[in-house]
Amino acid sequence: MLLIAIMVAGCLDEPVRQEMGECWETTDDLWWGDSYQWNSAPVSYGNTTNWTMNNTSDGMLQLNIDVEAYFSEAVGFLEQGYLNISVIQNSTLWENQTSESGVWNVSIPVNTSEEVWIEIRATGKDTHPESDYGDFFLVVFHGITTTTQECE
Repeated sequence: MLLIAIMVAGCLDEPVRQEMGECWETTDDLWWGDSYQWNSAPVSYGNTTNWTMNNTSDGMLQLNIDVEAYFSEAVGFLEQGYLNISVIQNSTLWENQTSESGVWNVSIPVNTSEEVWIEIRATGKDTHPESDYGDFFLVVFHGITTTTQECE
């Protein structure tokens, strides 16, 4: 019995070979946030941020966007405000607009040798008859870029 166990153990020593496949490697893990509160007359707000990638291949941007927002209802000629977020690389890759809080999880294919722009456009008003404070938003982005590589 011992001899059989020793002979079988020798077979177990051989390395197991796997076929070549694709593995995902994280190239960037970035956090960024922005906020604004309207405290004077109704105005618009615009912002553009460059999200620079450090790799030179095609990849995937996994983006988690957490939005806390309050935009009061329309009053007279003043419409309800909103927050518009766009992800741009040569053209708009993804866009969404809201007047409420929420969370978006987005997977976007990107060319990581070029900059990705996150653009925030918002409009709001400073007060509402039924509110003690003006419109506001707070947005937090967590972006992870990954690329594929051959692995064993």
